[in-house]
Amino acid sequence: MNVLGRQGWLRPVLLVGAVYLAAGIAFGALAAGSASHQMRLTWRLAAWPASAAAFAAHVAYENFRRRNPPRATAWHTPLAFALGAFALAAVGLARTRPSS
Repeated sequence: MNVLGRQGWLRPVLLVGAVYLAAGIAFGALAAGSASHQMRLTWRLAAWPASAAAFAAHVAYENFRRRNPPRATAWHTPLAFALGAFALAAVGLARTRPSS
């Protein structure tokens, strides 16, 4: 079996993980720049449908484009989410560290 064919799942995982990271940073910046508490809450809640759309697109890609079995899809999609969440936490930690 082709090694690249077996590892073809890594690129979409990294791409969707980057989408989660970008959405977290973008919606966080929009929420931080809001003048009112209501608008801040609106921006934070708007991040949920954006993440859900990325998740749904990834599941659809895994199922229909790559024709992966449900077990592979169930492994790859949360892996992308976890990667994006870890990267977002790392960025948040880096931003809050005092510079020396």
